[in-house]
Amino acid sequence: MNAHQPIVLKELTVRDQQNGKLILDRVSCTIKPGEKVLIVGPSGAGKSTLLQVIAKLLDTTNQFEVKAESYQVPPCSYVFQDPDSQFCMPYVDEELAFMLENQQVASEDMLAIIKKMLTTVGLQKDQPHTPIQTLSMGMKQRLALASAMLHNQECMLLDEPSALLDPDGAVQLWKEVAKHSEGKTVVAVEHRITEALPHMDRILLFNHRGQLVANSNATVFFNEYRKEVIAAGIWHPHSWSDYASEKQFASSFKKKKEVLSLSDWQLLRRKKPLVTVKEATVYQNDWICITGVNGAGKSSLLYGLMNLLHHKGRYTLNGGLVHRKENVTDRINFVFQNPEFQFVTTNVEEELLFSATNPEEDALVKTILQQFGLSEHHDVHPYRLSVGQKRRLSVATAFVHSKPFLFLDEPTFGQDAFHTFTLLDLMEDFRQSGGTIVMVTHDETLVQLFATQEWHVKDGALFSSEGRQLEGVLAT
Repeated sequence: MNAHQPIVLKELTVRDQQNGKLILDRVSCTIKPGEKVLIVGPSGAGKSTLLQVIAKLLDTTNQFEVKAESYQVPPCSYVFQDPDSQFCMPYVDEELAFMLENQQVASEDMLAIIKKMLTTVGLQKDQPHTPIQTLSMGMKQRLALASAMLHNQECMLLDEPSALLDPDGAVQLWKEVAKHSEGKTVVAVEHRITEALPHMDRILLFNHRGQLVANSNATVFFNEYRKEVIAAGIWHPHSWSDYASEKQFASSFKKKKEVLSLSDWQLLRRKKPLVTVKEATVYQNDWICITGVNGAGKSSLLYGLMNLLHHKGRYTLNGGLVHRKENVTDRINFVFQNPEFQFVTTNVEEELLFSATNPEEDALVKTILQQFGLSEHHDVHPYRLSVGQKRRLSVATAFVHSKPFLFLDEPTFGQDAFHTFTLLDLMEDFRQSGGTIVMVTHDETLVQLFATQEWHVKDGALFSSEGRQLEGVLAT
């Protein structure tokens, strides 16, 4: 007999007391011990809030009112959507050692356990005593999972654990989660369902009002609730093919004016080469997708092109040499991987207005709020948005004041299907109107449908190939 506790929620309601908005509306469900449950729904549906309630991280406060007729949860370990929000130590080994100390593991036994766990999650470090802030976001996600595994509770809560991982890494992560959690309860929030789905027993679907609208076995869910899934705008096995069938994609790209070039160029970190580029050229209307495994240097490459990291070699922008410490933001709109890095005001609408430079752009803000699904949050502090909403706001700021280049780092992470396709349509409109896009992504289908060039970063070097390889893209 399994001694583990079930998760029981009856008539759970969570309300934001600052604006009166219901985040979760009368949610009732039971999750049996050992069950693997996937929670899906549109961005802002209250999925992360539900995990926080289960983890007992969200009680009634000045901000939230939490009510339930009955409420039972077991001890849980937790992987946050933003891994930075859960680290409490500055170094990789210290973060994991802290967890082991709480379990009274002898110090002489810790290093072997730490190295084994890092290998398990695909974060193999020759030197575990590495500053966490030097890791890529995908590597931080792996570290957060390692910490949760070491916590070793009877229930594991995972909030978008693979959102920033490369495809192979996401597959491996879910295999390791399944292996580690045998006999334990797993409750996961994910937009990337492909890798998670084979390991799930049941799926719960929430709508944009925070209501539980479907609850079914994972193997039949997307057939039984196809209409509800499409209405919610979430990812399903045929999302990309349904989208592509309604679009016209150019099968080739005509090279026009050269607008950016790199020649014998090196991105440096601590005076050592991080990424080397022999030759690379960007043309007007290009859509460059930068790909590679976690930690390959993709985000750093973007930082180098923004002149935020040291580099050497020849770098030209619109025909002119880019000099050291030159400000290139007059030509490039840049969207960080972490949305919070770029917020400077206290509400959503002000954040967009901050980028406006003339009255016409002020009027444009209302339209952008609607396009990015943020109208009803116009007076909310950016930090109080869901992670997906923060991501959309950060991208939206780049559309207020148009510039020739748009550089983006993982612009679609944390997004449901509806908002992903909306973002892609807006970016394609920008490209068609004369703009040039350079973006980091792990989404292989996005690359195949939209990229005019793929820049693949591997082993410290950049490899370029022509894009628009449409044949057979959606065969699966």
